[in-house]
Amino acid sequence: MNDEREEQDPLNFPAKSGEEDPEITDETKEEDSQQLSLIDGFELQEQWQEEWQDMPEFIQEDLEPVKTLFVHFEDLKDLKEFSKAVDQKVSEATKSIWFPKADYIKPSNYVYTDES
Repeated sequence: MNDEREEQDPLNFPAKSGEEDPEITDETKEEDSQQLSLIDGFELQEQWQEEWQDMPEFIQEDLEPVKTLFVHFEDLKDLKEFSKAVDQKVSEATKSIWFPKADYIKPSNYVYTDES
Protein backbone atom coordinates (compact mmCIF):
# COMPACT_ATOMS: atom_id res chain seq x y z
CA MET A 1 0.00 0.00 0.00
CA ASN A 2 2.79 2.45 0.88
CA ASP A 3 4.59 1.63 -2.37
CA GLU A 4 1.58 2.77 -4.41
CA ARG A 5 1.40 6.09 -2.56
CA GLU A 6 5.11 6.69 -2.99
CA GLU A 7 4.94 5.99 -6.72
CA GLN A 8 2.04 8.39 -7.29
CA ASP A 9 3.53 11.25 -5.26
CA PRO A 10 0.52 13.55 -5.93
CA LEU A 11 1.71 16.26 -3.54
CA ASN A 12 5.24 16.39 -4.93
CA PHE A 13 6.88 15.41 -1.64
CA PRO A 14 10.68 15.44 -1.35
CA ALA A 15 12.50 12.68 -3.15
CA LYS A 16 12.46 9.19 -1.67
CA SER A 17 15.71 7.72 -0.44
CA GLY A 18 17.92 6.78 -3.34
CA GLU A 19 16.48 9.54 -5.58
CA GLU A 20 18.06 12.92 -6.13
CA ASP A 21 16.25 16.12 -5.19
CA PRO A 22 15.56 18.38 -8.16
CA GLU A 23 18.24 21.04 -8.46
CA ILE A 24 17.13 24.60 -7.79
CA THR A 25 18.86 26.96 -10.18
CA ASP A 26 18.43 30.58 -11.23
CA GLU A 27 16.57 29.25 -14.26
CA THR A 28 14.03 27.32 -12.14
CA LYS A 29 13.59 30.35 -9.89
CA GLU A 30 12.88 32.49 -12.96
CA GLU A 31 10.35 29.93 -14.21
CA ASP A 32 8.58 29.98 -10.83
CA SER A 33 8.56 33.78 -10.89
CA GLN A 34 7.03 33.82 -14.38
CA GLN A 35 4.33 31.35 -13.33
CA LEU A 36 3.43 33.42 -10.25
CA SER A 37 3.23 36.61 -12.32
CA LEU A 38 0.46 35.02 -14.37
CA ILE A 39 -1.85 35.11 -11.34
CA ASP A 40 -3.92 38.33 -11.32
CA GLY A 41 -3.04 40.66 -8.48
CA PHE A 42 -0.04 38.68 -7.30
CA GLU A 43 2.77 40.98 -6.26
CA LEU A 44 6.28 39.60 -6.57
CA GLN A 45 7.64 42.37 -4.41
CA GLU A 46 8.24 41.25 -0.84
CA GLN A 47 6.16 43.03 1.79
CA TRP A 48 9.25 44.47 3.48
CA GLN A 49 10.36 46.10 0.21
CA GLU A 50 7.33 48.39 0.27
CA GLU A 51 8.36 49.75 3.69
CA TRP A 52 12.11 49.80 3.02
CA GLN A 53 12.13 52.97 0.93
CA ASP A 54 14.69 55.75 1.52
CA MET A 55 16.39 53.76 4.28
CA PRO A 56 20.13 54.15 4.86
CA GLU A 57 22.36 51.40 3.54
CA PHE A 58 23.54 48.93 6.16
CA ILE A 59 26.62 46.76 5.76
CA GLN A 60 27.18 44.09 8.41
CA GLU A 61 30.81 43.57 9.30
CA ASP A 62 32.07 40.04 9.76
CA LEU A 63 32.12 39.67 13.55
CA GLU A 64 33.08 35.99 13.61
CA PRO A 65 36.35 35.13 15.35
CA VAL A 66 39.31 34.10 13.22
CA LYS A 67 39.99 31.22 15.61
CA THR A 68 38.20 29.66 18.59
CA LEU A 69 40.42 27.79 21.00
CA PHE A 70 39.43 25.53 23.89
CA VAL A 71 41.82 25.69 26.85
CA HIS A 72 41.79 23.11 29.66
CA PHE A 73 43.04 23.71 33.20
CA GLU A 74 44.12 21.05 35.68
CA ASP A 75 43.11 23.11 38.71
CA LEU A 76 41.79 26.50 39.89
CA LYS A 77 45.32 27.78 40.47
CA ASP A 78 46.06 27.40 36.75
CA LEU A 79 42.76 29.12 35.89
CA LYS A 80 43.64 32.10 38.10
CA GLU A 81 47.11 32.28 36.56
CA PHE A 82 45.59 32.30 33.07
CA SER A 83 43.17 35.04 34.15
CA LYS A 84 46.08 37.22 35.22
CA ALA A 85 48.05 36.43 32.04
CA VAL A 86 45.24 37.59 29.73
CA ASP A 87 44.27 40.44 32.10
CA GLN A 88 40.62 39.41 32.15
CA LYS A 89 38.23 38.11 34.78
CA VAL A 90 37.98 34.35 34.20
CA SER A 91 36.13 32.13 36.66
CA GLU A 92 34.69 28.62 36.78
CA ALA A 93 31.47 30.06 35.32
CA THR A 94 33.18 31.81 32.37
CA LYS A 95 32.15 30.21 29.08
CA SER A 96 34.20 32.33 26.68
CA ILE A 97 36.35 35.44 26.40
CA TRP A 98 37.70 37.55 23.57
CA PHE A 99 41.39 38.28 23.32
CA PRO A 100 42.22 41.07 23.37
CA LYS A 101 39.32 41.94 25.64
CA ALA A 102 36.29 43.07 23.67
CA ASP A 103 34.10 45.94 24.78
CA TYR A 104 30.63 44.61 25.55
CA ILE A 105 27.59 46.85 25.45
CA LYS A 106 24.35 45.46 26.81
CA PRO A 107 21.53 45.56 24.25
CA SER A 108 19.36 47.14 26.97
CA ASN A 109 21.66 50.20 26.81
CA TYR A 110 20.28 50.99 23.35
CA VAL A 111 17.13 53.06 23.12
CA TYR A 112 14.94 53.60 20.06
CA THR A 113 14.31 57.23 19.31
CA ASP A 114 12.01 58.70 16.67
CA GLU A 115 13.57 61.48 14.63
CA SER A 116 10.23 63.12 13.86
